[in-house]
Amino acid sequence: MMKVFFQYEKSFNIEITKGGSRMEWLHIDSSVLSPNQQKVADFLYKQDNKIAYLTQEDIARESGVSMATVSRFFREIGFESFKAFKEEVKSRFAETPANKMETIISKTESSEVVQSMIQQSRSYLETTSKEMTEDTFMDAVKLLNHAQTVHMFGYGPAASLTSLFSFRLQRFGVHVHVLPESGQKLVEDMIHFQQEDVIVIFGFAKPLPETRALFDYAEEKGISTILITDLRVFEFIPRAEVVLYTERGEMWEFHSMVAPVALIESLIVEIGRKREEMVMDNLHNLQQLRKRYAFQHK
Repeated sequence: MMKVFFQYEKSFNIEITKGGSRMEWLHIDSSVLSPNQQKVADFLYKQDNKIAYLTQEDIARESGVSMATVSRFFREIGFESFKAFKEEVKSRFAETPANKMETIISKTESSEVVQSMIQQSRSYLETTSKEMTEDTFMDAVKLLNHAQTVHMFGYGPAASLTSLFSFRLQRFGVHVHVLPESGQKLVEDMIHFQQEDVIVIFGFAKPLPETRALFDYAEEKGISTILITDLRVFEFIPRAEVVLYTERGEMWEFHSMVAPVALIESLIVEIGRKREEMVMDNLHNLQQLRKRYAFQHK
């Protein structure tokens, strides 16, 4: 666990204990920092896992200092600009599949991989639970339950989440449409959006042009949006009607789908409660059809 000690005087010290921080490479001479610059350093050490997505405005606001202080801070620690600092962070912690897999392999022993992954998943579930408020969760349930059509967008691994979510909701009588991941096919589907619809967007990692297009068009048409994300600083968070946070691991790690799946299943169960009579009728009919048409696959 990273430890950061600050004494807000001229002769304060910073002590970094290795074992969780990705910022060990950043050696700051704390004696040359002003008290306000020290606040910036404190914030960065605590937020290093999302630092590649922060803007100078984010840092200034969260640190309680001016933009000028933030600019002077990065020059003081040896960078020409904030942009140069972010480029260095990105180059060191490039989010490639190989890097993520290397990280998870290095953190687990072959004989303990199952227990290690389960413990890690438990931590992700606990964080997701703590971040979720009942009001926010129920706001999402209400939108999904009353939508004319629920459109779902997930890119890459998140496409597996749209598949699970849509499969379950369709059994409950919810009209669901899974959107293409990219290209002209997405635009072709967007022209059919209606104001009574809801768009569920899985926004993990970097912002996508497709995500931006969906938010732009939703705002233009007055369509409600639900953003499911593992990011705390993300340009689309202020634009979504409901934001559901789910923990998936640090930006440089192998990203787990355990917490997102648990969140989806929680939404499914609650929507099932809201539609209990219809759900039970549909499931009963499903069972009757299965008995009538006993398909066998070799």
